[in-house]
Amino acid sequence: MRKFLAGEATEEERNRLRAELEADPSAAGELFAAAELERDLGEVLRAARPRRRLWIAAAAAAGLLAASAYALLGGSADLPRVELVEGMPELVVGERLAAGSDLTARGRVVLRYDDGTRVELGAKTTLRDLGKDKSMVLERGTLSADVAKQREGRPMVIRTPQGEATIVGTRFRLAVKSGSTRLDVEEGKVRLTRLADRASVDVISGHFAVAAPGAAPVALALRPGSWLSVPGTAMAQVVPDPKKFPKVQGTSGPHAVVGAWSGAAFDRKRSRLVLWGGGYSDYHGNELYAFSTETLTWERLTDPTPEPSLNREKNADGTPNARATYNGLAYVGHADRFFGIGGALAGTGGARTPWTFDFESKKWTAGAPAPSGGLGGACAYDPATRKIWWGDGTGLYSHDLEAGTWTKHGDDPFYYQTAAIDPKRGRLVCVGGEAIFSYDVRNGRPVRTAWKTTGGETVVRASNPGLDYDPVRDRLVAWAGGPVFTLDPETRTWTSTNAPNAPPPTQWGIFGRWRYVPSLDAFVVVTAIDQNVHFYKP
Repeated sequence: MRKFLAGEATEEERNRLRAELEADPSAAGELFAAAELERDLGEVLRAARPRRRLWIAAAAAAGLLAASAYALLGGSADLPRVELVEGMPELVVGERLAAGSDLTARGRVVLRYDDGTRVELGAKTTLRDLGKDKSMVLERGTLSADVAKQREGRPMVIRTPQGEATIVGTRFRLAVKSGSTRLDVEEGKVRLTRLADRASVDVISGHFAVAAPGAAPVALALRPGSWLSVPGTAMAQVVPDPKKFPKVQGTSGPHAVVGAWSGAAFDRKRSRLVLWGGGYSDYHGNELYAFSTETLTWERLTDPTPEPSLNREKNADGTPNARATYNGLAYVGHADRFFGIGGALAGTGGARTPWTFDFESKKWTAGAPAPSGGLGGACAYDPATRKIWWGDGTGLYSHDLEAGTWTKHGDDPFYYQTAAIDPKRGRLVCVGGEAIFSYDVRNGRPVRTAWKTTGGETVVRASNPGLDYDPVRDRLVAWAGGPVFTLDPETRTWTSTNAPNAPPPTQWGIFGRWRYVPSLDAFVVVTAIDQNVHFYKP
């Protein structure tokens, strides 16, 4: 190898070295490491301007050395070597992957090309058809890359089941999940093309785009302290055909799913906001809707029951009657279920029977009736205790979903507050209806503690404001229209941000349609079925 690097190897010695490299890929890593050393030497000498001639000579030598190495391996230098691997003993650091390779990362894997391009794979990521010129197929999972500028006409191309990313030189992240491809560009520019119709968009620094069925790729930016309206995301596009379900229309139709005192819960497993609403005389459809924050598309999870049983908790087909859900909705993480309690039934009257919806089987199940139920209550799920907390006009209750039991913890009434769990302090915090109070729900008997806060009088007075916990900043964040309010639980001080382009609020409240999205570090909100979905980035 020493004689080859010095340019002194005979043809016989070059052939012998080639055979050794093919038999031992890690030796190829040593060869290119030596070439990189020469390149690095050139970088050092370039910084010493008085030695410009020496740097030029060194850089030229490094280029010739790399070119010789490429030729020796028949062009395999266009394929990456393993730079780092976790949890996969079959991969060897320094090994160069072969053309056409398939790779499923069980842990973190970093690949590096000889021009400096670095590709990092997340756990459970599958690459297929690894090719020269940095081509590959990302079948699932996440890929982050820092791509060296390519030769003109030879960009890096990564295909996914939904799209194709064309890269010249940039830093970006590509993720394939839930039938969609998401591209986030940190630096440079990447073109994302949807394979179904070749619709494409150029995504620049600080922007992202999604390729998915029903959503043409659009470059969007989530900037700190700002709102983002996502084009083409009105829920109205997936409501049921009124001609097929004439008996569920009521006085307002599907508009009441959002407009008539109803909320939502956030399905953390699938990263989507799930809506359920209607009730009273407004709308009698009991269908569920979900907005995916990954694909930026809506899905109607169920059809409405065609013959609703007004004024009853259960329809003849075993599904729950439609209702204005207020703040009685939650996602129960440990059971992977959507949960609903209370509210106003289609027709008249309050509801006491809790219901859960299984996302996999798409079936509803009725639970043990609550001691009380009705209008204006508040619900939140605590993942630490696996309990569902429910407050209504008769007091505070906790519910064990598996045991089917309810426990009463006091007579304090709830009305038009929105509840959220502060997981760091183990407190149930309730805001709205001219009040703010909390309970310690992890240590002994929960007792209501009234909070005196400053700077947030507007949102505290609001009926049913949006409220959720921000784990990144350790803050409770509320919105009822206009400014976004952030509460420090330690100082009890609110900070308001009057960001431009906020959507108009819903008349009767935001309820649970304002939720924190971990994958975006942002809040999502739905304010009407004929308005775009909005995100707010703290």
